[in-house]
Amino acid sequence: DSARFAWFATRADLEGELELATLFRAAAQGEAQECQGHLDFLREVGDPQTRAPIGTSEQNLKAAINRAVYEVETLYVGFGRTAREEGFDAVAEWFEGLVRAGRRRLERLRSALQDGSGSAL
Repeated sequence: DSARFAWFATRADLEGELELATLFRAAAQGEAQECQGHLDFLREVGDPQTRAPIGTSEQNLKAAINRAVYEVETLYVGFGRTAREEGFDAVAEWFEGLVRAGRRRLERLRSALQDGSGSAL
């Protein structure tokens, strides 16, 4: 995915592998464009993760809220719980941090929906 390739590019930069960093950045851009194309096609059926309609800014905001709720209430909470139960405290703390960050993002998204604009983002 594009975030993975972008991270690879950053690591290559840090290691002085400039040509490889350029290759990874191109791959990241290509992946991002593919995702845009997939989502454009999926406007007809909705967000594959949330099943919410997508397309307009308001629909996209609602779909983003649905995904954020899932992440902070189910996904990352469950991952963190499992990691803690299995003795991976550092991993559990990482997921707990993601829950906190996700809740802040969710608040901003909900505020934008209440305001009727994206100004809170």
